[in-house]
Amino acid sequence: MINILQLISSAGIGGAETHTYQLIKGLHEHENYHVLLACPSNGPLVDKVRELGVEILPVEMNSKLNIVSIIKLIYYIKKKNVSIVHTHIPKADFFGGIAAIISMVPLVVTLHGDFVRDTKRNGLTMKYYKFFYRILYKKSKCIIAISNYIKQGFEDWMGKKLPKIKVIYNGSDLSRSKGGMDTNKEQDIIIGNIGRLVPLKRQEDFLIAASNILKKRNNVRFLLVGDGELREYLEGCAEELRIKDRFAFLGEKAATEIYPILDILVCCSEWEGFGRVITEAMSFSKPVIATMTGAIPEIVVDGETGILVPPRNPELLSIAIESLLDNPVKREQLGKSGYERFQKYFTTSIFVKNTEKVFNLNN
Repeated sequence: MINILQLISSAGIGGAETHTYQLIKGLHEHENYHVLLACPSNGPLVDKVRELGVEILPVEMNSKLNIVSIIKLIYYIKKKNVSIVHTHIPKADFFGGIAAIISMVPLVVTLHGDFVRDTKRNGLTMKYYKFFYRILYKKSKCIIAISNYIKQGFEDWMGKKLPKIKVIYNGSDLSRSKGGMDTNKEQDIIIGNIGRLVPLKRQEDFLIAASNILKKRNNVRFLLVGDGELREYLEGCAEELRIKDRFAFLGEKAATEIYPILDILVCCSEWEGFGRVITEAMSFSKPVIATMTGAIPEIVVDGETGILVPPRNPELLSIAIESLLDNPVKREQLGKSGYERFQKYFTTSIFVKNTEKVFNLNN
């Protein structure tokens, strides 16, 4: 039995938390693993993991150096006879990395973000990060990157090739429910954007593209699914563009409610370390229009499983959307090819199996 401590410094609902939940769920179903989760005591991740029957070890990782939290992690590692510590996102890497190194327990680190983008605002912070991750790299069993883009960015940041980094793509595992919301599908083509309403996601480009299209057509509806700091601003943009009658802000909704009713998914992010909503849409055989940035070209094959456009270009985005509106055959072809690619590379089963191989290295 391999006792694995999963450690994450957030219990929210973002990409890293979803990744961690899916990994815990997959490992928990395997008889060779006993999984524990160390994270803040409250949040959606805690609720979901608790439903699995997995033990949760409460640890706060908010301050720069909380000695009490490090001591608590060392205590958990010894008491629970932890075989491997697996950390996610930088604060957990810091706390979990120190605890694992002191406890002399193998350490696995998953990189979820672009370190240059995340730390370039503060040169001193960047130096500290780099120094710490050099130590983590030397002491770790393996570093996992969620895409080649993240791997390459980390190596560029560190200034050299790093053989211990392994790319393991995120997995998606959504029920292909036939249900969905009532959207008058007989008349309207439904185009959706799903994600946090934050500057990185560039949803204002989606609104401008929608405005361009709605000036010419009245058989299209646009859905913006998610919530965040820019909601009020984006609602104001929709009002200013006079598209509110055809543009709905749905807030947080279960993905299984949304994907079945979509005809096209649009992702217009400025960059993505992976792009989970894209693989989720592909799992429902939905064609994708996305920006040619970050890890997205690793997921979407331009012209085969979707259409790629440059970021920050709502005009080209609207042209790409229009190219599919009157071509249901093309939409179906892209969706089918996307589903086949999803099955080959991006299922949760593949993701969990590839991570298991890392845990079993030299065991």
